[in-house]
Parts: sequence; structure tokens; C-alpha cells
Amino acid sequence: ENAPTTPEVDEFHKVPERFKTRPCYEVHKGMTCPRGDDCPYAHTEDELRKLGSGAPPAGLDSAAVAAMYGGAIQPAAPKEPPKPEIIKVPVPFADFPGATDEEKQRAAYTAVLGTGAKNIRALMKKTGCRLQLRGIGDRDAGKADSKADGKAEKEQLHVVVRAGMDAKHPSDESIETIRTTIEDIVKEATSGKSEEAAGSDRKDKDRETRREKEQARERDRSR
Repeated sequence: ENAPTTPEVDEFHKVPERFKTRPCYEVHKGMTCPRGDDCPYAHTEDELRKLGSGAPPAGLDSAAVAAMYGGAIQPAAPKEPPKPEIIKVPVPFADFPGATDEEKQRAAYTAVLGTGAKNIRALMKKTGCRLQLRGIGDRDAGKADSKADGKAEKEQLHVVVRAGMDAKHPSDESIETIRTTIEDIVKEATSGKSEEAAGSDRKDKDRETRREKEQARERDRSR
């Protein structure tokens, strides 16, 4: 109230938290307020509010404004950055060998990871995302759960997808690439197991056929 204001300072005080927190200079000096009903300053003691906090808008000399109040204006508290979203892509495991779902998921874990983690490494390079295999098939995760309290609910095998080095959120295209590549790896691994099993069955049948023929020849000779 001891110095005239400027349009910039007027705008500064139109923010709700600073509205009517300073007496009007003109009214305080016994003059008519040129701003009328739009005046952001208090015309009476009843209108005067306690000064709030907040950073001045861009382009305004905050040091000059702070001097009017006899102290520094407290900047607004910085907002916490949003937590990154965790995306989980399930790994199909039903066609893998095993007596239980856990055994099947362990087999799927080995297949999707690849020798020396080559499959996951190649997929990370292709999509630019960070990938981690997690769930029942992950032996390390299982040990961590048991060391914690042994009560942690086990999740089915999945791939955790996070932003890569560029910190960009994984795109829908990248997630779809990860999903289809995992399906292709699973299909290739399980079809190989099926062919191996079929080949074993054929060998068993061939051995049985040869055995039956030998037995038939033995019977013919004995006659």
C-alpha cells in the first residue's frame, strides 16, 4: 500500500490465492480506485485476506513483488513425477511338457529366455524396451518370495515391459511386437517337442513291428 502498482503486479494478484491479500494503494491514500469492481486489492479491512504462497507468473519480477511484502514469496511445491506404468505380457505355457502348471511355466521360461538370454536381449534391441521375465517360472523370483514371507501370491509367467533408455512409454506397436514374438517362440519350442514326441512314438511302433515279425518267423520255424 506504500507504492503504486503496475499492470503486471495487478495480474499477479488476480490469482485466487493472492486475491485481496494487499490493500489497494489508491484507496489507502484516500483516492478513487481506477480499477473499480475488478480491483484485486482489498478496499477495506474486512476484504483483506492473509497472503498465500505461490510462484509469480512468467515475466514478472518476483524479487520486486516480494519486496512489497517484506519477504520472499515461497515457490509452489514441485509436483512428483508420475510413476511409470508397468505393462505385463502373459507367456502362453499350456503346450509345454510338465505334470503341473508350474513345471510347464518353468519350461516356458527357459524357452522364452533363450540360451544366454538371447531371445529377450534380441527383443529388447528390436523394441527399445526393458524386458524382464517374471512369475512362477522365474526361479530367482520364487526364491525371493520364499525369503520374504512365503505368502506372496505367485503370478503366472509374464514379461514385464518398461520404458527403455530414452524413457519413452512403450508404444502399442512395441507391445504387440513383444506379444507376437513371444507367441512365435512358444510355438516353435512346443512344435519341436511335439515332433520329437511323435518321432519317439514312431520308433516305438517300429520296434514293436519288428518284434512281432521276429516272433512270427520263430513260430514258422518251429513248425
